[in-house]
Amino acid sequence: MKGGSKRSQTSMERFKDVIDDCNLRKKTDNKLEMTWCSKFSNGVVMERLDSGLCNSEWLRMFSGAKLKTLNWWCSDHRPLIQHILVKHCHVFYDRRKRSSRFHYEEAWGEDEDCKNLIGDTWGKLGACTSAAGLKFKLGNLGYEIDSWNREKRKILNKNLVDSKKRLTDLSEANKPELWKAIKDEEKRLNSLTAKEEIY
Repeated sequence: MKGGSKRSQTSMERFKDVIDDCNLRKKTDNKLEMTWCSKFSNGVVMERLDSGLCNSEWLRMFSGAKLKTLNWWCSDHRPLIQHILVKHCHVFYDRRKRSSRFHYEEAWGEDEDCKNLIGDTWGKLGACTSAAGLKFKLGNLGYEIDSWNREKRKILNKNLVDSKKRLTDLSEANKPELWKAIKDEEKRLNSLTAKEEIY
């Protein structure tokens, strides 16, 4: 535990009895990582509260399993994920590529860059007096918006990678004084993830 006072073990006695009765054991691949953090009047407290539980039969069945601690994200607990090795199975699926066509997302209209792009592109293409001319203008506009969207997604993906790396570095530092920085980075990552749905 880092920060605050030591936890009382009396509240865990019944839980430990269940663990003993079921012959369960803790499965932790990294005992140094803190999995819980919260703010109290005397400061920020970090502690390793979360761990996996399994019995010997499970260990024999999944001998190569690895338990990994994920980053803090919108919770005062870090989630645990269990990686289990399984034998490959043959899955048959249709590899034929579906034809795709441009589809305008309504949410793009909230982006000022997209609004300006539409106005500029539509104006440059001039007036159209026929269905063929309208089709031509819409086709060119769709191409420009699609190119804009691809560039936006490229930048967004880089920002997502950078933000996730910063959150990983902050989480793995296991320092109570970095808790505010962790929460700030979480907000940034949430914002980027929301934009990912748009682009």
